[in-house]
Amino acid sequence: LDLAADLASLALDRVLDERSELAAHHLAGYTDAYRHDPRSALAHLEAAERLAERLGDTWQLASVRQARGVALRSADDLDAAMVAFESAMHSFASAGDAMHVNNARYMMAATAAERGHPTEAALVWVDQCAEYARSTGNRHELAHAELTRARLTPDEPPDLTDAVATFRRVGDFRCLVRSYLLQAEQRPAPERAALYEQALEVAESAGDQLHKERALEGLIAARWEAGERRRAAVALGRLVSLLGHGPAVARCPEAMRSELDDWTAAIAEGQARSVPS
Repeated sequence: LDLAADLASLALDRVLDERSELAAHHLAGYTDAYRHDPRSALAHLEAAERLAERLGDTWQLASVRQARGVALRSADDLDAAMVAFESAMHSFASAGDAMHVNNARYMMAATAAERGHPTEAALVWVDQCAEYARSTGNRHELAHAELTRARLTPDEPPDLTDAVATFRRVGDFRCLVRSYLLQAEQRPAPERAALYEQALEVAESAGDQLHKERALEGLIAARWEAGERRRAAVALGRLVSLLGHGPAVARCPEAMRSELDDWTAAIAEGQARSVPS
């Protein structure tokens, strides 16, 4: 993402015409959306959408609208994100791109999962995604469908073995982190901790701040529940370095908050580990 952001900045500096301006804003919008900067992303995507409409480029218009959905989802405006993804799906259909129709539909189902209120429609979407992926041999889209179905059916133990292998193979770190986090939620504390550690490692490699915070929050709780008090406090120190003391402590288990005075050295150690060398 950092490299993509550098490329977007370079592209914006070298705009020659409306086509190159569209490409530059499109890339900048996508990059900012995935870096959880929705305000900047939406500004770039608004410019890109105007240009795509003026140029009559239906595929670019569809892709920009999909990026808008990603940005809105990052801003927790899930209803607006759903509208954007649906618009993207129909625009991809008009452009004759069946793969991206399916990808936008997957994002609609994933957004429904994030809402926390799965619907029958979302389950239908994800089953359609899986059917398309199997019919075309697209293992990456099948992995997306498997992960999303697991998120939509939290009462069913997820089997994400194949999905994890696929995400790792293709370098989809964001969905790999999501898979580890989802698996961790249904495991005993010691097993949860190992999965949260894996999620944290991948999130750090990808520069994914949001999932890094979530992995640390889960790791703190799992270590504390397993009786690994010092290791929980070290993990808390790492979260403090990201969020500040007050917000980080607010994410701790309640029982841990009452004993923090006993673990100040371990918390400081965690903070020190987070400082780049």
